[in-house]
Amino acid sequence: MKKFHLILLLILCTCLFAGCKTVQRKDMDTLVSLQTQFASDIAARESAVIEFETTGGLVFNAGASDEKFNRRLNQLSPTSEEGKAVTALYVAYIDAQNVLFEAPSEANLAKVQASYDTYHAEFTALWDENSGIVGFGRGFVYEFNRNLIAENRWQALLEGLLVTLEVTALSITFGTLLGILFCLMRISSIKVLSKVSGAYIDIIRGTPSVIQLLIIYYGVFASVNVDKIVVASIAFAVNSSAYIAEIIRAGILSVNKGQIEAGRSLGFSYAQTMLYIVMPQAIKNALPSYANEFITLIKETAIVGYVALNDLTKISSMIQSRTFSPWFPLLSAALVYFVITKLLAVLFSAIERRLRRSDAR
Repeated sequence: MKKFHLILLLILCTCLFAGCKTVQRKDMDTLVSLQTQFASDIAARESAVIEFETTGGLVFNAGASDEKFNRRLNQLSPTSEEGKAVTALYVAYIDAQNVLFEAPSEANLAKVQASYDTYHAEFTALWDENSGIVGFGRGFVYEFNRNLIAENRWQALLEGLLVTLEVTALSITFGTLLGILFCLMRISSIKVLSKVSGAYIDIIRGTPSVIQLLIIYYGVFASVNVDKIVVASIAFAVNSSAYIAEIIRAGILSVNKGQIEAGRSLGFSYAQTMLYIVMPQAIKNALPSYANEFITLIKETAIVGYVALNDLTKISSMIQSRTFSPWFPLLSAALVYFVITKLLAVLFSAIERRLRRSDAR
C-alpha cells in the first residue's frame, strides 16, 4: 500500500515538472508590451502571407504555417537573454519593413525577407538550445521563483490555505452537529420530524453545492453584513449535514437491534441505550464514510471563490492571471490539497486500526 502511495506522489510530481516545461520563460510584466508588438506580425503569419499593396503586388512570405514557431514565440520571456536577442532581431525586422513602405522595391523586400528569416532562425535555434534537460531545469527554477518566491506569492498561497482550513473546520464541526440532529429526526418515530428530515436531505443532496453557496450568499445574507468565511462555512455545513446525517443513520442501522433490546432490558432508557451502546458502535461503523466526507469537503471548498473569498484555489488562480503560467500555480495548489487530504486519510486510518485492535481484546 505504501508503494502505491509513493507511486501516486511520484506521478503528481512528474506532472508538476512536465507542466513547467511548457511554460518556460514567460514574464508577465514585460510580455504584454512585447506581445502587442508581435500581434500584427503573428496575425499576418496565420493568414499565410503579408501583401504590401503599396509595393505593387510584391508578396512577402512570412511562413504562416509554422504554428510551432508562433506557439514558442508566445512562451518567450523578453527579460531573458534569449528574449533580448530575439527582440533585437524583431526590431531589425520592423525597421526593414518601414524602409520597404517608404521605398517599395524588390531590393527592400528582399531585406525584409532576409531579416525575417534571420529572426525566425535565431529564435528557433535559441529555443532548441534551451529546451533540453538543462533548459527544463532552468524552466522549473524560473517558474518556481516567478510563481512562489516573487512578490512573496507563497505567503498569499499560505493565507489562502488558512482560509480553506478555516472554512473546512467550521463546516465539518457544525455540519456534524446538524447531521446528528437530522439523523435523529430521520429515525424518529414522530412522522412529521422524519418527513421534514427526509425532505431536507433529499433537497440538499439533490442540488449542487455551488448553487447552495450562491443562494445563501446572495439570497439569505444579501442584506446582512456577515463575514464571507461565516457565510461559506454555513453553506458547506448545510451541504455536509445532509450527507453526515445519512452516514450516521447507516451506522446506527448497522447495529443489531438485539443490542438495543438488551440495553432496554437492563434498565437503560432509550437515550442511554443510544448514547452508551448504539452510538459507540455506530461511530466506528460510520467512521470510514465520515472520513471520506471530511476529505471531500476540503476539496469542495475550492468553489468559495464564487463569493470572492480568497481561498487556496482562488489565490492560485490570481497568481496564474499575474504570471500567465497555465500549470504551475494550479499544480502547486493541487499538491497542497493532496498533502492535506493524504494526512487526513492517514490519521483516520490510524484511528480505524486503533478501534479494530480494541475490538480484538
